Amino acid sequence: RRARMAPSRPMAAPRRVPANCGDRAEALAPWCPPADELEAEWQALERTVEPEEFKNIRAFRDLVQAEGLDEHKACTGDGAAPHSKSASTLMRFLRARQGNADAALKLFTEAMDWRRDFAIDRKLREWRAEWEEGATARVKLLRFYDFTSTVGVDNLGLPINLDRNSQGDVGGIVREIGPEALLLHLVSRIEYQFAQARERMLRTGECICSFIEIQDVGNYGLVGSWLPRALGAVPFYKNYAPIFDKVYPERVRICFIVRAPSAFSLIWRLASPLVPEATKGKIRLKGYACASWAEEMAEVMPQESIPEWLRSDEPAAFKQARPWGGIVPKGGSRTSNANQRPGGGPCLAPRALDAALSECLGSWRGVLTTNAGKSPRGPRGKGVRRAILPA
Repeated sequence: RRARMAPSRPMAAPRRVPANCGDRAEALAPWCPPADELEAEWQALERTVEPEEFKNIRAFRDLVQAEGLDEHKACTGDGAAPHSKSASTLMRFLRARQGNADAALKLFTEAMDWRRDFAIDRKLREWRAEWEEGATARVKLLRFYDFTSTVGVDNLGLPINLDRNSQGDVGGIVREIGPEALLLHLVSRIEYQFAQARERMLRTGECICSFIEIQDVGNYGLVGSWLPRALGAVPFYKNYAPIFDKVYPERVRICFIVRAPSAFSLIWRLASPLVPEATKGKIRLKGYACASWAEEMAEVMPQESIPEWLRSDEPAAFKQARPWGGIVPKGGSRTSNANQRPGGGPCLAPRALDAALSECLGSWRGVLTTNAGKSPRGPRGKGVRRAILPA
């Protein structure tokens, strides 16, 4: 009934992207892309991956077409891209399932269903217009307390996303403006990365669609309540991390997690079940000192893309780091930003720390039990709250 690639037949190992990954394309004939961008994408892919993998992706394309996914609304609706015909998109989905065509087809179908049901193309258009205008309460709040940015480009010229969960207040943002605005904000950044990768592909004839991310989790003492904020972020990521991985698989090339304090081990135990195994192999978990990542970062990105506060351990540099983030006060979407420190929100008052932590841990009791398979206890049998707070 349909063209099928045997699930048991392994795909060639995905080609890794070394620092000099442009050498292969440069060794081929000069790049002269056809006018049809979809055909140009297939030609660029053929120049980039090994022949066996390219053959498997072609076979997967036949399978997707035979399933009728070219007519899926997510591929044909207003403003939609022809995802089912995109060589780089199909490559990512096939790699995400280690070359198993049937498993990749299931994942791709689920992703297209989500794009259709959530109306992501329409909502992103509306969100970008709203963001540019900057007039709504939710955009004003998110701009003021934003903890995400693009810090430059890597050695391939692709954008590097930075998330400063170290100083962000995901739980407070969601409480004030709801999860959808934050989701659209994060998805818009991912879509921007892919748009830049496509432009580069059409320009160079090299199909690279994975990116470097930097996750700053340091406890600098500049924005209070590090642990309650970290725990407060987990529900949002628990709900939406599966969407990122289903709709945008194989997008991460390297993820640097930097300045991880000792308390981060608790957060990592909660977050790691949400991270696909393939992605875990791309994570570089680093300590507090910049010496633990400086050399590795310098291999994949130019110095001008590494902010000063990631090249230094001086407290003065931390105070200049942006985006600032900050704790979102209750009613923050309706209150003035006057009397708050420049570049960020107010810290939680010390007397509120114990109450905030109790609230966070109380709301997370069920999540901890689900993920750990046991009651949320700290080291040596002590309760989490007792183990976290100083005596």
